[in-house]
Amino acid sequence: MRIRGAGPHATTIRMDAVTGDALTISAADVWVRDLAVTSTTGLRTGHGIVSTGSETNLHNLLISGHNNGVWLKSGAEFVSYVISQSNLGSGIVLDGSITAQNEVRVLLTQANGNALRGFDISGPGTGIHLIGVTAATNTGTGILLSGTLNDIWMVTPEISGNGGNGIDAASTTTDLHLVGPFVETSTTTNYNLAGKLVVLSGGFSGGAANGLVLSGTDAIVSGFLAAGSSTVGVVLGATSSRVALSNIIVSRGTSATVPPTGVRVDAGAAAFVLLGGNLSDTTTPLGGTPPAVSRITGVIGVTRALGVTLANGLSDNIAIVGGGASGDFLNITGPTAAFSLGGFLGGYDGQVLYVINNVAQAMTLVNESLTSTAANRIATLTGANVVLRAGTSFATFIYLSGTNRWLLASTN
Repeated sequence: MRIRGAGPHATTIRMDAVTGDALTISAADVWVRDLAVTSTTGLRTGHGIVSTGSETNLHNLLISGHNNGVWLKSGAEFVSYVISQSNLGSGIVLDGSITAQNEVRVLLTQANGNALRGFDISGPGTGIHLIGVTAATNTGTGILLSGTLNDIWMVTPEISGNGGNGIDAASTTTDLHLVGPFVETSTTTNYNLAGKLVVLSGGFSGGAANGLVLSGTDAIVSGFLAAGSSTVGVVLGATSSRVALSNIIVSRGTSATVPPTGVRVDAGAAAFVLLGGNLSDTTTPLGGTPPAVSRITGVIGVTRALGVTLANGLSDNIAIVGGGASGDFLNITGPTAAFSLGGFLGGYDGQVLYVINNVAQAMTLVNESLTSTAANRIATLTGANVVLRAGTSFATFIYLSGTNRWLLASTN
């Protein structure tokens, strides 16, 4: 079946009554194109286009002033060049609660200025591709993924100015691919990704409280710029695990305010890798608690720590103020008499820590200090304390998660 107007938006289905749907489709293989489906009242409780038939194809449509603009309840749909705007509900709804949303393609479609969400996609469903879509100035989230969804692709979406999150993917989303996304000025978080098997490449985040929040497992983020976040550029949530970040930049962008935190790792996160990036344009480049199994290398802004002031006597659980990057060093000042080191906070597997004593006092490295938290203790590997000479001295430690100790590697 084919429903076609006289030309691009030249034929209009106008529904000004407050009840009933403008166009319902129940047959299979229906094509609708070149129509405007509008309401002048803007108060309609009915929807613009509702389809329960399989293989529905929508092309070159303008839908506005309804409840949901487009509500598709079956799979294998193709939606292209559709504008769904100023609706009381969501712009485009892919609803898998009746029939699974399988093999759906949405191309160059806009869902802007709706009172709920731009795109509302709920599972079950698999093989859903959104290419070149736009979701802007919706009251709620720009694109919401909920329910059991698998093999979701978003290629160059443009999401901006939404009242909730920009892109929100539930923990039941698996195998999510974001290629070249542009998301900015969401009220809360630009990217809130809780799913499993997430790949984000070439992404941009502008403004918002948080740029990117990851709270699922098995995520790869490569080539990501978070500019002007007011709270954190990238957050690894407490439930995140096996996350790899590479070539990450967090900066103020066009904002005059430096982002407070570049990357924050919440307690409970596991197996974290950060390879390459620039977090120097932040107040705290790396915050939180890096997990025990981590690698942080080649990141500008989290490679050193200077001016750690200690007291005379024993200091336990010493904070590594440079953010916990592998290759941090502590430049100790403060003691006016002999002093001792009993342990350091926040070690993760393979972390290298350099300690330089720049005072004219002897520095003792305490073996298994009982007053330091067990996971923060030093193991000198001699079975005894190691006393370095009065004056400038140097020590290198490597953290080993198997023993949960800082192993003394060398002294000078």
